[in-house]
Amino acid sequence: VVWSVTSNSTLKKECPALEKGKIVTLDFFESIPGVEINTDRIELPQEELRSLLISDVNLKRAEKDNSMPNLGFALHVYENEETYEIIISIYGDVRVASYGNLQDSRTYWKDPEGKLFDEIYNLYLENGGEKIEAVEEYKNNM
Repeated sequence: VVWSVTSNSTLKKECPALEKGKIVTLDFFESIPGVEINTDRIELPQEELRSLLISDVNLKRAEKDNSMPNLGFALHVYENEETYEIIISIYGDVRVASYGNLQDSRTYWKDPEGKLFDEIYNLYLENGGEKIEAVEEYKNNM
């Protein structure tokens, strides 16, 4: 079952650290099954990134899916000894998990328009990130 929900009412709830925590790292990852390659890590303006994540991007609740996306951003948010991981894949998957317990606490959304990924990618480019070949290729083939 997929139902419509805004990230404003969900990402904040699932990851309360987004309100006042520190966004520690943003990695771009490309992986093949079993091997993860973090291809780039970059500092992005905290407030801009935070407001993207808690803005009203229209996410839809999605079924759990244990396969890992293989192209996207992995974001770590830290607050009071709690670390959350947020995965935003180029294919429109959004997952939130408490870092210590990825298997149990994953929460899934679909971002049908892929807006969240695009906005983070644009922010990444504006702040000195290099164009990522795999992303450009994917966009050109859409």
